[in-house]
Amino acid sequence: MLIATERGEITLRTAQTEDWPEFKRLRLQALQQHPSFFGSDFAESAAQPDSHWQERIANLNPATQQIFVTLHEAQLVATVGIRRESGVKSSHQATIWGVYTDPAWRGYGLSRQLFAMAEAWAWQQSVAIIRLMVHVANTSAIQLYSRCGYSVYGVEQMAIYYDGVYHDELLMAKKRA
Repeated sequence: MLIATERGEITLRTAQTEDWPEFKRLRLQALQQHPSFFGSDFAESAAQPDSHWQERIANLNPATQQIFVTLHEAQLVATVGIRRESGVKSSHQATIWGVYTDPAWRGYGLSRQLFAMAEAWAWQQSVAIIRLMVHVANTSAIQLYSRCGYSVYGVEQMAIYYDGVYHDELLMAKKRA
């Protein structure tokens, strides 16, 4: 899908195998800039070989997991991942992960568009509920998720331990209408 912005055209689509270098760059940027907002660690992730990043995208199973991306001139500027549970008793659930927009591209509604794509994919997979976790201090993300129809159903206390401090995360969900 192409969208025109004041900064030029952007493409929204599922991640493709050749996106791995850009996915790696943007993911590491997110982990470095907001270390307490993500469960993955920057140093551990940066130490992964390129094959890890290649396989992460190449091995996506379209029936159980997708990564939706926004590109501008072949550069990834936003991502949203979604994973459907695979168990017989839990396959009605999906989890949003890896939501990030490059700071230079915030305010253009990219995450909202990617959320819509992720949700459409989930509903097509017969998912009944989508869940996510968000750092309690990440107010802009909490506002985005609320505008997208997600509501808080709990708090994961001490979800992340970073730099000697425990961080709580809100548990949010959206049920299929």
